[in-house]
Amino acid sequence: MQTTNLVLTILFTIEMVIKHAALGILGYWSNGFNVLDGIIVIASLVDLGLQYTGITTVTVTLTLTLTLTLTLTTTIVIAITIATMFNSVVVINLAVSQYCYNYFY
Repeated sequence: MQTTNLVLTILFTIEMVIKHAALGILGYWSNGFNVLDGIIVIASLVDLGLQYTGITTVTVTLTLTLTLTLTLTTTIVIAITIATMFNSVVVINLAVSQYCYNYFY
């Protein structure tokens, strides 16, 4: 199990580094899914570091803190997505209303 955790953490860290190189730091962190992935990778790296130093109390606290952070981040991303979708619907509705008004009158 520890070997699998180590291998997956290394693979996802490499993915994060490649995405940072391709998108740039701001480009990477402006995408909600990349933020989620980045936080998970950072948490995994911290967890691995703590495992090899033998610290366990901090791991529990860190896990709870990261869980709350991920929940808040996910909530914000969902809220932004819903707001964007709502704005798109309003704009489309206004455009259709204007077209119908111009067409019939």
